[in-house]
Amino acid sequence: MRRSLIAAAALAPLVIAASGAAHAETVITTAVTTPVITSKANSGAPDDVKINSGGSVTISAAGAIVTVDSPNTFRNEGTLSANNVDGVIGIQVNGGLKSTVTNAGQINIVEDYIAVDTDPADGDLDGPFAKGSNRYGIRESGVGVFDGSIQNVIGGSITVEGNTSYGVLVETGVTGNVFTPGAISVFGDKSVGLDIKGDVGGNVRVGSVNVVGDGDSAIVSDANVTGGVNIGGAVASTGYRYTSRPSTKSTIAALDNDDLLQGGPGVRISGDVGKGLILSVAPADLDTKNDDEDGDGVVDSAQSTGTIAQRGGAPALQIGAMGKSVTFGLVGTGTNAYGIVSNGTILADGVYDNVASTAIDLGLDGGGAVTIT
Repeated sequence: MRRSLIAAAALAPLVIAASGAAHAETVITTAVTTPVITSKANSGAPDDVKINSGGSVTISAAGAIVTVDSPNTFRNEGTLSANNVDGVIGIQVNGGLKSTVTNAGQINIVEDYIAVDTDPADGDLDGPFAKGSNRYGIRESGVGVFDGSIQNVIGGSITVEGNTSYGVLVETGVTGNVFTPGAISVFGDKSVGLDIKGDVGGNVRVGSVNVVGDGDSAIVSDANVTGGVNIGGAVASTGYRYTSRPSTKSTIAALDNDDLLQGGPGVRISGDVGKGLILSVAPADLDTKNDDEDGDGVVDSAQSTGTIAQRGGAPALQIGAMGKSVTFGLVGTGTNAYGIVSNGTILADGVYDNVASTAIDLGLDGGGAVTIT
């Protein structure tokens, strides 16, 4: 689970990129070790900010690496990082603003901790998946709905190691899209890859999400989505340390409790979804001049097959809510004229003895009605 980090050099000034007399944006091209704040980015004044592929921002104390607190855009093509620090946020997006936030580079909120085999007689690793806590890749929160879109695009990656931590967390909601076809990985107990708590006015687009830990879920959407939810990559969650069953009973018997933890639902949706849920595949190439023929915002050549895999006793896909009804509208027309369309795979695997598996769970015990149009 170890990822290499780009080490920060000495504090370097922000580099202002301009064309003639017209100011373009503040561009970070070197290694910076102080937090970036859009409201102060241009010599104390607000500005759009871009971190290019050679730039990085690394901090060593709790807080946000980048804060979007003004109606300015932010784009990361470099690296945002923190190591062994609790309470760190890669990009803090303040609610109530109008902007667009894009990650096309790396966000690494990690730690040096590595599980080791403390009782070598059994031959397996011991201890938790992570030691730290309260770490975030991208967090939208504050007062009011964020007027814009939050994006982790193809080529972008978010890696978070920590308990009660998140890859992307949307708290107060967005008017636009939550567009995350880029990779998200989270390691630690009670954590979530993509967690949507506030309403989304546009669509939710998801690529690769991998989470490992006790009670973890890859995707949680407790709010309403006006558009649709499109899973176009490999989504996986588990609490197990080993997701392949050992070949001998003696090896299985030697596994410890911390090897057999149970994750939460792989994907849990407890809000309305106006245009339904689709596990999508790359469309057929029928127009050589159009590289996005299904119009989902992802270049078709970069699109993979949508899959949900949950290894453990929780459902792979769970839809329903306590105290309210949930309704899915139609994904589209023709062969997509259903509330749920799976062109990929939904896998549930208990792996070990006496662990029942459920692929799709519609409606919670004691919950409200679930209507799949």
